[in-house]
Amino acid sequence: MRGTRTGLTAGAAVGVVAMAVGFMLDPQRGWANALMAGYAMLQFSLAGLFFLAVHQVTGATWHTTIRRVPEAMAAAMPVGAIVILAVLLMRPSLYPWYTDPFPDTARWAFKSLWLSRPFFLARSVGYLACWVLCARTLVGALREDEGPASADRRLRLAITTIITLGLTLVPAAFDWIMSLNHEWFSTMIGFYEFAGIFLGGLAMLALLLVATERMTPGFTVTVDQRHDMAKFLFAFATFWAYLWFSQYMLIWYANITEETGYFIERTHGHWAVLFWGNVVLNWGLPFLLLLSVQARRSVTGLVAGAISILCGRLVDLHLSIALPFTDGHVGSALAGVGVVVGAFSLFALATFAALAGAPLVPRTTRADRQAHT
Repeated sequence: MRGTRTGLTAGAAVGVVAMAVGFMLDPQRGWANALMAGYAMLQFSLAGLFFLAVHQVTGATWHTTIRRVPEAMAAAMPVGAIVILAVLLMRPSLYPWYTDPFPDTARWAFKSLWLSRPFFLARSVGYLACWVLCARTLVGALREDEGPASADRRLRLAITTIITLGLTLVPAAFDWIMSLNHEWFSTMIGFYEFAGIFLGGLAMLALLLVATERMTPGFTVTVDQRHDMAKFLFAFATFWAYLWFSQYMLIWYANITEETGYFIERTHGHWAVLFWGNVVLNWGLPFLLLLSVQARRSVTGLVAGAISILCGRLVDLHLSIALPFTDGHVGSALAGVGVVVGAFSLFALATFAALAGAPLVPRTTRADRQAHT
């Protein structure tokens, strides 16, 4: 346990140093790295929240004994939210539409209104407030462990959470990600980001489950639960690949100037390696690593697939957030990698801290076990 926490603390320290180096080399790129870090941490919390809500609505019980870990992921949401809000408030010039307004024509009228700074900030605060509130209320209700008496309330909260996420995740992706390339159009970016958020969150959840089992006596992840997590990773990696291909294929086929520029920049020169590596890490490798039943039921297979996906998320975030601010300096790129690695480590530490807020095994689960024995 001490070794794991020491390693995560060292990773978080690397992130802080990388952030400082990034600001010294190129302040604009440094703020882009901060946006990547905040978005990375926020996506894990959102994935944990969505995981809990969906299982509550569907009445699934397989995850009950490991439920505290996604609860802790959702409870750590303020960490990422604070970083995102700080970037949006302190570095508005990160978004080109702030310093380079849209032409005063009918074609750009809606985008000009939508991306006006007061409206943009109000929406961003609204997204974050809704997500933090949903996380606090749903996790609080689940941690009460009152059994059937509170089942209806938990169900209502879970349904409200899913609806809220559905209504806010797509416009948040438009605002925070697509508007970094403000002349680019893609109606699929919100759904693509949702797939990436949930896939990356599942990968982080898988690693946290393995780490928690090794760090905490009495906490056990069964072979069947490990198999279910691996199937989730396998399925959502393929779902992510489907959306990635659909977006790329439609833009390539239509060949509209406002849409193709984004991909032309990323598929030429040395960026092509990252562009295609993104597909390999997020789908190709996990597909092969988790194809067999034996691999999905083993710790090694699950960890290998999860690590591949998290590396893929790092590449995906770099391509979508940091690339517009690349200055050709190798140090800036390495600083970006260090910042995201630090964000992953900081989020894991925040999750483990949140785990201390409730017994690792829900009381209702222990009572059920005693009743059966």
